Amino acid sequence: MVQFLRIVGVLLALAIRVEGCLAQPRLALVVGNGAYSREVGTLNNPTTDADIVAAALKTAGFETTIVKNATRGQLLQKIDEFGTALSNAGSGSIGFFYYSGHGAARPEDGANYLIPVDVQSLQLQSAWYDAISLDAVVHEVARRASKETALFFVFDACRTELHLPIKSISKGFEDIRGQSGSFIAFSTSPGQTASDVGDEGGPYARALSAELRNPNQDYLTVFKRVKEAVYSSTRFTQHPWEHDGIIGTVVLNANRLAPNLSNSPQLAAPALQSGATISPPPPPPPPRPRSSEASLPAYHRLQDIRDAREEQQDGNRTIINEPGRFIIRDPSSRSYVRHNDLALLQIGARDVRTETVGGDKRTVVIRPDNSEIISVAAPDGRLIRRIGRGSDGREIIIIDNTYRDPRSVNGMFIDIPPPVVRIPYDRYIVDYDSAPSSLVYDTLLASSVVPIDRRYSMDEIRYSRNVSKMMPSVDINTINLTPGSWEFASDQEAKLKPIAYGLKQALQRNPREVFLIEGHTDDSGSEIDNLSLSDRRAEALAAFLIQQLRVPTENLVSQGYGSQYLKEQNGGLGRTNQRFTIRRITPLLNGGSTPLPPAPPGTSPPR
Repeated sequence: MVQFLRIVGVLLALAIRVEGCLAQPRLALVVGNGAYSREVGTLNNPTTDADIVAAALKTAGFETTIVKNATRGQLLQKIDEFGTALSNAGSGSIGFFYYSGHGAARPEDGANYLIPVDVQSLQLQSAWYDAISLDAVVHEVARRASKETALFFVFDACRTELHLPIKSISKGFEDIRGQSGSFIAFSTSPGQTASDVGDEGGPYARALSAELRNPNQDYLTVFKRVKEAVYSSTRFTQHPWEHDGIIGTVVLNANRLAPNLSNSPQLAAPALQSGATISPPPPPPPPRPRSSEASLPAYHRLQDIRDAREEQQDGNRTIINEPGRFIIRDPSSRSYVRHNDLALLQIGARDVRTETVGGDKRTVVIRPDNSEIISVAAPDGRLIRRIGRGSDGREIIIIDNTYRDPRSVNGMFIDIPPPVVRIPYDRYIVDYDSAPSSLVYDTLLASSVVPIDRRYSMDEIRYSRNVSKMMPSVDINTINLTPGSWEFASDQEAKLKPIAYGLKQALQRNPREVFLIEGHTDDSGSEIDNLSLSDRRAEALAAFLIQQLRVPTENLVSQGYGSQYLKEQNGGLGRTNQRFTIRRITPLLNGGSTPLPPAPPGTSPPR
């Protein structure tokens, strides 16, 4: 009887806890500004964006205020009321601010501004005074809210600079990225334009509203899926951007809450632990899960990628678009996968600037130490140059991709015989798991196995196998990944430290070195699945080396090959074929010992 009463007491306590979570204050302010003057430029989607995001927030349990076509005075009043409401809500609440409309970045410091509808011109000196600083909004709302409140700010607007005839204005607000307990999301990267195309809202608003309606997702999953959906739907032209100052887990749509019975140590403020961070139970499994990947987070498993694919014909070619990538099957039945290398370059960046110069797209990635990576791409997205600039202003050309051989097909494929390898096989393809660290290091600095008679383009190295085979390689076979997934667990760090050390040692010797990280699968899946999975895994390995082991991002490129180059022909199955390969490709890019030509004047922007 005593035991029964104890159980009843525990259940009652848990029920009270869950009820408190359901009653947790969730407040949202949604703004849609589109009715601007002709000179400023009318926008079609912001009011629709506001409607669909507000509806999704209400579904997620937020008490939502929506404001459309707000003047400066109206917008400031609503922001003030929002701050007051959060102050009254107390600890454990969640605040969500969403703005769709014109935005601008001040050239002097890149600060972001919201443009009210009563701003009559963006060419007058009064423009900065009439606009509302997003930094000010974040600072004021955070000041009014409890320190334990989780705050989300979403800025769905352009981030292009306005060059106005005004030298400076007050900069009394803290860096927007320095707000602890706040998550700031931008619908596009610095210096870029957010799409205003679509009859049912912009691409970012549509993706955000869809994810907000999905219960039981933590905020990181929500915004990662939004980013991938936007990047895919805009054909890789709009890349959302975030700054995360939240510690712990926050579930934005917790319509199906359950008590958290774990005894794990506290990771966040108490209010977040007792309110926003109570994790909901996973949905019940389907009667017949298709594979062990069924429990993986969305867009971290192959099944979700399959569901998002779109296929189209481009003449004789078939193009399969999927989040973050596209796969091309040409008339000769040769298939290959392509992705945007900028995703890797932007890891850990303090800021990113993008501009178009003479038709070429120039992206400047600014790192916390003020060093920069400058990437120049042709209008079709093809990399032209990658330049590193130190904090002292000195520059080195890391990749020069301007050479084109008339014999290559589309600048990508070239038919040359395989190299004649005259060194021992175990020194040509080094088994990382059994080789001493000294041999791994030597291989990362090894010369080509045959003379190199010319420079090769990055695409030729990636897609013409006999070109890359001129260089010795290191094969890694024992990285444990869940089938159909490309997520690296933290316990893989110890396995990868020797290769990271070798890469960093090589780069200390020559900071111009470039290494290709290849992903390979066995033959158990379809051709398209294998290409996608291997490419995502190769990029994930590069990202892990950059983020966890501090390998410089500018010296790495990645590429997936699916099951095209099986190492063992045993029916195509087995761990040996599910491997990563790392090889030095600097001599191929530079034509052996041929020095790199200087960049043409104006390639690198002044500081």
